[in-house]
Amino acid sequence: MRGDLSVSEVLPRSDFSELFSECSPIARDLLEKIFVYEPEVRLTADLAISHEYFVKYREPNDEPVTQPFMDPLNDNETYTTEDIRKLMFEDIVVKGEEIRKELRTKRANLLTDKDRAAAS
Repeated sequence: MRGDLSVSEVLPRSDFSELFSECSPIARDLLEKIFVYEPEVRLTADLAISHEYFVKYREPNDEPVTQPFMDPLNDNETYTTEDIRKLMFEDIVVKGEEIRKELRTKRANLLTDKDRAAAS
């Protein structure tokens, strides 16, 4: 909770079955768990993707797992917008290269596996 007051004490929770009446019950359940004010109660991305709604879309052997985000900014310093853009761009470039390297390795392993299967 933020401060001494939670949003549930200020505003009543909306009825998701009315707001999202055209959604399936499973989709509504996911939305109810994502649209939560208190971050401690809200689903994390990892838990959300494990929700029943996404089961048909999951490919557990091909889902990248990342380390928790570590903010590179020091809370005791002041940054300009340009400083933040530069730091974000550098982080994106580094992460992008790491992901591309992983994908190249996976593709090479798939080709090797197919070659072995064809030779059998």
